[in-house]
Amino acid sequence: MSYFITFLSTVVLPLIPSIVRGIVTYAAVSLGFSLVVYKGAESAIETLVDYIQANMDGVGADIAMLLSLAGADKFINIVLTCGVFALTLRGLMVATGYRPSWRKPQAIS
Repeated sequence: MSYFITFLSTVVLPLIPSIVRGIVTYAAVSLGFSLVVYKGAESAIETLVDYIQANMDGVGADIAMLLSLAGADKFINIVLTCGVFALTLRGLMVATGYRPSWRKPQAIS
């Protein structure tokens, strides 16, 4: 038992500060980067939505009703959601180093 305590005090105990420092640094950098990216994406989407809403103010009542019947608000929401999804997927692929490998199907002879 004394050998185990000696091992812990000489090998494991000195490593704990460096391990904790590395984990805290990694978490802080990840959190900071994530926060900057999130706020940037939120700002860009908010600017785009404000631009769309500002341009919709000049539309007449009859055109606004037609756009509402056609589902233009849902269309804009779907397009923005797909854009955010594509950017998120691309970011995850770059972060993990994933490379899709699509091969052309073989011709049946």
